[in-house]
Amino acid sequence: MRFLVDAMLGNLARWLRIFGHDVIFANEVAHPGEGGATDAQLAQFAEEDNRVLITHDKQFAQRYPGAIYVPGTVLLENLRAVQQALEIELHFDQDKARCTVCNEPLQKISDKDEVKDIVPAKTFDRYDDFWICTNATCRKVFWQGSHFEDIHSIEKKLENS
Repeated sequence: MRFLVDAMLGNLARWLRIFGHDVIFANEVAHPGEGGATDAQLAQFAEEDNRVLITHDKQFAQRYPGAIYVPGTVLLENLRAVQQALEIELHFDQDKARCTVCNEPLQKISDKDEVKDIVPAKTFDRYDDFWICTNATCRKVFWQGSHFEDIHSIEKKLENS
């Protein structure tokens, strides 16, 4: 799914990207040098770009049909609110995850030597599987480090709710 997440929900945006969803963060809608986008601009962008708007602003959600209001600031509660509103399941698949920084798809590295000079030496030695952001200006590298336990823990909690 494609989402536009308001400025108060950056952590939710990041996690929806981890779960493989195309997520634009409200701060990314404004043009360089401008202040943040207005509610009207965000609503227009969501409609024109076919995105579900997720907001922590109750009045904004009421004014914009189809918006999802998430009441809390607790990640798990927010993820559950999105699941319930859209009747979807959130599952983690590293090959479908998106870059948590820029939202671009990730590509699995076939030869880990490609990232030897990008990742810390201990990380390179410890892990064999790496993914890299396909955005030429980002190129963030991901691997199955200890944060994977956190991802799977959140996923299990969502499954049991």
